[in-house]
Amino acid sequence: MERRDMFFATPAPSVLGFYGLAIATFIGAVGLARGRLVFTNQDYVSSAAIFFFGIAVLLCAAWAYRVRDSLSTAIFGVWGSFFLGFGFLFLPGLRLETITTVVMQSVPLGFWFVAMAVVTWTMAVAAIMVSYVIFAVLVLLGFGAAIAAVGFFSGIPWVLAASGWVMILSSLAALWTASSLLYEAVMGYSPLPLFRREAVPAERHAGERITIEH
Repeated sequence: MERRDMFFATPAPSVLGFYGLAIATFIGAVGLARGRLVFTNQDYVSSAAIFFFGIAVLLCAAWAYRVRDSLSTAIFGVWGSFFLGFGFLFLPGLRLETITTVVMQSVPLGFWFVAMAVVTWTMAVAAIMVSYVIFAVLVLLGFGAAIAAVGFFSGIPWVLAASGWVMILSSLAALWTASSLLYEAVMGYSPLPLFRREAVPAERHAGERITIEH
């Protein structure tokens, strides 16, 4: 089996993982789309970020690691950790931050999103070898994180709003991906194409094909 086909060999971790990524990104993006990071209920946001978006997505990463799906392990491990940390940041009991505070400028949060943008774009390079839709998810998510970083560094509302709208597009692409994988696993086919990358045998400069031992 080709290493890039590991993603489709056991789709279950990716189904839950991409659904979690879609919901988490959408909820966060809605706040950013208003030009500031603000939510009305501290308990709801922190609980969802920790248990569903954080722990559930991290479990998907561990599950994907077990079935040797490197791409899913990276995506869900990185973003699951991000959402888990975000949830603890605003956890009421820790009193690290009050969720009802309007956040428009924050250098620490800016650096969070810089790191996430760089890593996400790195994963997008690998994803293009698997599916163009997954590539789109990661590219949009990376752009959204990069714009959010600029917004938190500068405190300019329209920059934060732009990052939110880009992340909303990423969440829709993640929803498309999860639904496509689910339909294919249950029905044997999916009306939502993932535009998978065709396998191309690697060749050495001398023309010799490279084989991968499993």
